[in-house]
Amino acid sequence: MQTPTPAQIRTAIEVLEKLGERINHHAARSLLQIPPCHQAGEVAGQVATNAREQTTQVTAITGLLQTWHGELERKQRHHVSIHV
Repeated sequence: MQTPTPAQIRTAIEVLEKLGERINHHAARSLLQIPPCHQAGEVAGQVATNAREQTTQVTAITGLLQTWHGELERKQRHHVSIHV
């Protein structure tokens, strides 16, 4: 398997950040669409919990990719400095 380039990792990070935004926007829209009923609070709580769990996972993966991105850039700078 070929190691992705820093640019490819940066693109993946940007996609995940957009996904996190979409999750939050979708949750907000869903909360506004909950009809008034005796279970509205429970449904709203579940929507909020699901959104929080999903964004936590996206944030964790984004963090790992950012770390990997930094490591690849350091290796590339080191490799370039050796060849110069």
